[in-house]
Amino acid sequence: MADRLRAVLDVGDKILIPITVCLLGFFGNSILEEDQKRRAFVELLSRREEADSNLRKDMFSKVIDQFVGEKGAKLEARDPGSIETRILYLELLVNNFHESIDLGPLLKQVYGEVAGQSKFKSQRKRLQKLAEDIVARELDSLRGVSCHASAPVDLDPILFT
Repeated sequence: MADRLRAVLDVGDKILIPITVCLLGFFGNSILEEDQKRRAFVELLSRREEADSNLRKDMFSKVIDQFVGEKGAKLEARDPGSIETRILYLELLVNNFHESIDLGPLLKQVYGEVAGQSKFKSQRKRLQKLAEDIVARELDSLRGVSCHASAPVDLDPILFT
């Protein structure tokens, strides 16, 4: 009887050990594959964020150079084409960087260049719309944290000072 039990246990050991090793290898491999997928996903997201940051940095540099760089100094304030270009650059800055920097001084500068001249009426309206968009975006962000109040504001005295 002991010999039969020993033979059964011997056969069981020979079968169970390889099956256990295979199962451990299979599950271990599955865990490693999941870990590799997670790492690849995190790396992909990291590269995407880095590319987005680089694009924004390059875009900001090129647009802001139009106002403060050599090229910005060469723009003639009385030329409707240069005013249109400056407004376009302001719109790009507002749409992409309004939460990062205060665009008020640039907006005031460009508005001052077109103020009081009838040939720049459409540009003034465009600048006023741009200022309203900035205010609306800031109000939206304040509404998100319930920190806002409503009141009418006349922008002309602010922009001319």
